[in-house]
Amino acid sequence: MAGLLDELKNVLEEEYSYYEKFLEHANAKRDLIIKNEVEEISDINSKEQLLISLYAKVAKKRDKTIDDISIVLNIDRKNLTIKSLMEKLPKEEKEKLEDVSERTRDIVGVLKDANLKNELLIKQSLEYVEFTLNAVTSSNEQVTSPYQKKGNFNYNVEGNANFFDTSS
Repeated sequence: MAGLLDELKNVLEEEYSYYEKFLEHANAKRDLIIKNEVEEISDINSKEQLLISLYAKVAKKRDKTIDDISIVLNIDRKNLTIKSLMEKLPKEEKEKLEDVSERTRDIVGVLKDANLKNELLIKQSLEYVEFTLNAVTSSNEQVTSPYQKKGNFNYNVEGNANFFDTSS
């Protein structure tokens, strides 16, 4: 059992290191979003995709280790959480898992906040782009001439219906 617990701790430490990398990427993306450096954001996204595939292998290893622990402890895998596992461990083993568990929980919270901020920044950028496009296209519509190529007058151009004041 001690070997499985050491393996679990090592896998959780490895997962934690991936979360640190994801957080670094999230912070870098925030700066790039603010600077509107789209190509660099795309580069970071490509690097993140690679990290995600590597992280998936670690997560798979974690799941296998937890499956093995649930068999040894004769506990249904669905009911085995880090908290319930720590309740069954001696103090020394419990402290090892508790440390990495708390650090992981903390960094995941920080990562969620960073991703939420990035999402809001992207939404604000898109709203600004949409506003700018609307301003440009609406100003173009106002300047559209009712005259066509061969000098014919187009009565269907919006904004030109009252070109001449006919009320007097």
